[in-house]
Amino acid sequence: MVVKPDDGPLCTCGKRGCVESLASGDAIGSRARERLTSDVTTPSSLREFAPDQLTGKAVGEAAVAGDALAQEVVTEAARWLGLGIAGVANVLDPDVVVVGGGVPEMGVPFMRPLEEAFRAYATPSVAKDTRLAPAQLGYDAGVIGAAAAAFVALGVLGPALNQEDVSDGGS
Repeated sequence: MVVKPDDGPLCTCGKRGCVESLASGDAIGSRARERLTSDVTTPSSLREFAPDQLTGKAVGEAAVAGDALAQEVVTEAARWLGLGIAGVANVLDPDVVVVGGGVPEMGVPFMRPLEEAFRAYATPSVAKDTRLAPAQLGYDAGVIGAAAAAFVALGVLGPALNQEDVSDGGS
């Protein structure tokens, strides 16, 4: 989903300014490398990393530890994702948006600015009524969900879950 079309970074899909190119773990690592190169005076624990080892995970850990530059990079990524989620939520009006992948696992340094951006960009009713939550299964949530859906479709897990099963955590 394109959110920064004019001067956004090139995405693997070939477009510019996609959420993936602005808010993924790879994007966070790349943005940190850019910031460290363009601003050589700002102190940061991230300078200890070789450029090829500066990953989104490393930036997230530095943000959690209080590194100001890392926190700025993480906040920027979270705001782009918040904008993208708000755009989709404004159309679909969900009760909950579950945010998966490795990035939300960094916790408050990512989830707080994500929540703030979502609330700022979503329509008032969607902002008020939609909850953002990190995936409880972490990075593997999508794979586990796909496997569960396949098992249900094959009859291995029994009949498809109904809404009551989903709301109380399954049975």
